[in-house]
Amino acid sequence: MDIGDWIGAVTGGIGAITGAAGVVYAAKANAKSSAANMKADTANELAREANRFAEEANTMTRSQVGREIERHDVTWGGEWAGPGQYIVTNESAEYTAHRVHVRVTVDDEVKEERRDQVGPGESIELTFPVAATRLMEERRELRERRERAARSSWPGFSASDNFFGYSHWIEERATWETDLGAPRLWEPKANSLSALGEL
Repeated sequence: MDIGDWIGAVTGGIGAITGAAGVVYAAKANAKSSAANMKADTANELAREANRFAEEANTMTRSQVGREIERHDVTWGGEWAGPGQYIVTNESAEYTAHRVHVRVTVDDEVKEERRDQVGPGESIELTFPVAATRLMEERRELRERRERAARSSWPGFSASDNFFGYSHWIEERATWETDLGAPRLWEPKANSLSALGEL
């Protein structure tokens, strides 16, 4: 073998080593590239999720702002409709109350009612059997007083002089939500002593 063959063999060997090293480095580069691609995909997925959360937060903020500036003037009124029949009415001319819960207490008798919605002018009726019985007793007592007063010879005596016994504690409370879901509460400060209906 002459020198040319040796040079050719060495050069070929160096080329083979260089080629093998190139294949090894190419494989490592491909592995790193795959790992980088996987990390990029993960980062993109995280970015998409972050964008979704940001959109949800924006939607919630818009909803909250909408509820805060929403015009919703529901007022309520409560009154006796008959013996033991108490009604609570949505006195608004245009607004509907949603997910309504009404609670009325008459002395120690408590009644509650729930409705999905109560429109303008609509009422919720609550029945108080104890109050109905007591009203009938009070009417009978008042009639007897008037009859005694009519027969009495005492000047200035009147059957209406002592009506304290005909006063009862009535407490009203309503909770509801607006069209946009904002919670509202009605609890009149004027809860006080009153009659159980017309005597």
